Amino acid sequence: MVLATPHFVTARLMKHAALAAGFSYAPWAVANITLDSLPGGTGAGLSWDNVVFDSPLLGYVVATRSPRCARRTRC
Repeated sequence: MVLATPHFVTARLMKHAALAAGFSYAPWAVANITLDSLPGGTGAGLSWDNVVFDSPLLGYVVATRSPRCARRTRC
C-alpha cells in the first residue's frame, strides 16, 4: 500500500520528526507499506491503481503489480 500525506502530516507520522525537515516540500509524500496480510472487506478487487479521479478519498496503488503477491514469496 502507499501512504500519501501532506508534508505537515508526514512530520508527525515519522518516528524522528527532525528527518521530515530534510525533505523538500511537496504537496504529498509517498511511502511503501508492507502488510502481513491482505486488507479485509468487500468492494472492488485489487488492481494496480485504485485512485478515483476527483474523489475526496485517498486511493492506493498496488506496488507489487500482482494482487496475490506476498512479501514472503519474494515477487
